[in-house]
Amino acid sequence: MSRVFANLHLRTKFLHSFVLVTAGLTCAALLVVRHTARVQMQREIEEDAHNAILTFQIVQRQHHELGDRERALVPNQPGDAASEAVHALPFSAAFSLGWGRHSAYQKK
Repeated sequence: MSRVFANLHLRTKFLHSFVLVTAGLTCAALLVVRHTARVQMQREIEEDAHNAILTFQIVQRQHHELGDRERALVPNQPGDAASEAVHALPFSAAFSLGWGRHSAYQKK
């Protein structure tokens, strides 16, 4: 009978060591996955931020080029107070006042 208890005690030791090894390997795998996910997420955030900056710079450059073209199409005549006032406005405000490209196509 004592031999059965000794054998059960050996099985319990083996089971405990198996559980500890399995738990240790699981924790190690989870730590590796967490680190890899953090690195990947940081890389994607940096890439997205860089792309957003480039997109903003492109839109800003296009906006300036459009403003330059608009000013070249409508020359500012000295002494024309209305023209000077419109050119002092931002592009969107001047466009809403009817000084945009569509005003040439409107019937009077």
